[in-house]
Amino acid sequence: MERKLYDAAREGSVSSLLKLLEEDPIILDRVSNLGIYAETPLHIATILGNFEFAKELLKRKPNFAFEVDLQKSTPLHLASATNNIELVTLLLSVANSGSICRCRDAYGRYPVHVAAIRGRIHVLKELLRVDHDAALVLMDQNETIFHLCVKFNQFEALKFLMIQIICDAPFLNCGDTDGNTILHLSVLDKQYERNTGIKKWGEWLRKTMIVISYLLQSKTIDVNATNAKGQTAMDILYMGLGGTIGHTLQCLHNAGAVVSNHSSYNNVLSSSSSPSPIVENNNKLLMSIRKPSLLRFLEDKQEAVMIAASLIAAAAFQAGVTPPGGIHSDTVDLLRNGTFVDVKSKHIAGTSIVAYSNPRLYTAFIVENTVGFVAALSVFLLVLTGLPQRYKFFKGFFMVSIWIAIVAIAASYFSSVITVAPPPVKDGILVFSYVVLVIAVLMWVAIILWYAGLGPRIVGIIKQKRTSTNTLIRSISLHGTTGATRRV
Repeated sequence: MERKLYDAAREGSVSSLLKLLEEDPIILDRVSNLGIYAETPLHIATILGNFEFAKELLKRKPNFAFEVDLQKSTPLHLASATNNIELVTLLLSVANSGSICRCRDAYGRYPVHVAAIRGRIHVLKELLRVDHDAALVLMDQNETIFHLCVKFNQFEALKFLMIQIICDAPFLNCGDTDGNTILHLSVLDKQYERNTGIKKWGEWLRKTMIVISYLLQSKTIDVNATNAKGQTAMDILYMGLGGTIGHTLQCLHNAGAVVSNHSSYNNVLSSSSSPSPIVENNNKLLMSIRKPSLLRFLEDKQEAVMIAASLIAAAAFQAGVTPPGGIHSDTVDLLRNGTFVDVKSKHIAGTSIVAYSNPRLYTAFIVENTVGFVAALSVFLLVLTGLPQRYKFFKGFFMVSIWIAIVAIAASYFSSVITVAPPPVKDGILVFSYVVLVIAVLMWVAIILWYAGLGPRIVGIIKQKRTSTNTLIRSISLHGTTGATRRV
């Protein structure tokens, strides 16, 4: 009799079901309680999409919605996998939707997780409508629903869930039992496919770039998160040592990704006695990635740079309109009260006192102050427009403007100090100020050169020359020793 029931479920015959219930009213209870078969008739009807049969069956036996098969899958798990939205809606309406959405299968997955694995967008939408928080529950391997989307290459489901699910940064950057986040998996899993030849390399690259680029658009993604081995996503990608990963490396680099200090990629590089040109190109790219990024600095310190530029411009403006030493409050012509005055005493109200007493020093101060003022405004304008982030020329112009603003404002400060210094100590202050300014400028020049990459090159050249010199000395000494031995 039970076999006839399962045959009716496979055929989707509602009339056969009603006939069997007339002949044996407790047949559904017997199938449910005895558990002779691995799955219920509702499982069969769900897999085959027999909606009317499933509907009639649930009217007679609603508890079938919670029965599980050998894989501990409920009919809702199966309906979610087969993308049968009618059956999903039916099961959610008949059963206790809150509890049926929280049933785990043998792999610890909810129906919403199964729908994510299969990329069933419409089913996901229905399941999230009924129980939104079910998608925020971790599975047995500490995996999130985002891990499943990346692992099973369901990009559309990933994009849908990242829009629909309101989650915090810890959940989005959650690591599985190996500590791998979804950004790690987007590289690690695809690298496995490449090595095993499951998919074509071009398809691998395209899908990898789509997933990684989308993930990096989210400001919540931690691009430098490390897994249990201390590896970042950049480390894992670089371990592939493939020539075409350069674009992916650059994409991660633009998002601020770095290589961990204790990564094992250094061992790979040192163990390769004769790296290929492809590997050498990636090495150069990776070394450039490890250098400080001006673009990342601008993004992180944009507010601080704007404040500093504003303060320099404000200070320069204030010093320009109220120069050191003050201004004259009255006008003195050659004739005062009917008597002639000294030509040196002639001045006009509102003008700088130092401009008459020491014109050369005043001119130097005005030049330094004006240059600092204009340079600070240039920095302000460049940061505001974002041009250094897009064009290499403006990146260099930005650095030069910062350097000029700092040097000019420092020089104008020393000129101001010299202006108001009393005669007895003026010479000593003048010498001290120039010495300090020269030392500071040299240090700032060294910092700029080092940042531009010239510093490491100079150090490398010096080391190379020192090594060649030591080699030459050793060869000369060895040659001399050999000659002396021959003469003996």
